[in-house]
Amino acid sequence: MLDGTPIRVLIGYETVSNLALIAMAIALGASTRMHRLRTAQQERINQLTTDRAADQAKLRIQAERERFSRDLHDTVGHTMSVISLQAGVAEEAIGTDDRAAIAAVRRIRETSGRTLSDVRSLVRLLRSEPDHGGHSLAELDQLLDNVRGAGIEVTADSAADARELPRDADAVGYRVVQEALTNIVRHSGARHAYVSVRVSGSRLELIITDDGRGPVDGQAPGQGLIGMRERVRMLGGTLDSGPAVPKGFAVQASIPIGAA
Repeated sequence: MLDGTPIRVLIGYETVSNLALIAMAIALGASTRMHRLRTAQQERINQLTTDRAADQAKLRIQAERERFSRDLHDTVGHTMSVISLQAGVAEEAIGTDDRAAIAAVRRIRETSGRTLSDVRSLVRLLRSEPDHGGHSLAELDQLLDNVRGAGIEVTADSAADARELPRDADAVGYRVVQEALTNIVRHSGARHAYVSVRVSGSRLELIITDDGRGPVDGQAPGQGLIGMRERVRMLGGTLDSGPAVPKGFAVQASIPIGAA
């Protein structure tokens, strides 16, 4: 007995206290281990998600390149068919109908010149892939000059500093402008295009319009915009396209960039 308290009672109290401390230590250790495990699993999930997104982007890039290759082949093939037809007309008309021969030669010259200009512009526009080549909206002026070289007057209103944009948003923004302008060169028959690049709050806002003939049979010109819409959505943004007022076509994209 110690101070009137039986030793067995004291031992009992101490044992309970020790067991409680041991249980708390075990629970704390298990909680810490589970937290570390969940953190590691989440990091792995994030990495797998990132890798999958990168693989999907590469597949889209390859598909887009194949599509542009087919489009260029079709354009050149169509032009050569027209030239061959008109050359046959000119050959038969020479010496018998000089006016018809001159008209056929003129059509050959106009068709070949227009197509050559379009092909050169497309090659300059699509020579490198922005997602791989590190292109950004800082190169907007060069992009616009390529379109002007195709005979389209372009007005630009750019109030965004590419150096302050997140890398992904900057690259995708460039691709949206590039694809929209490519469609204008290839499909619209436009004489004028307008490009607006601005930062509004925490979003990068893009507007590209033209005064061309607009969509044919209610369809948007250029399937590349489908891929662009997917890229924009991957960053949490939106991309809309449709007829412009009073005529032409418009593409509008809004991409999150974080706090301005």
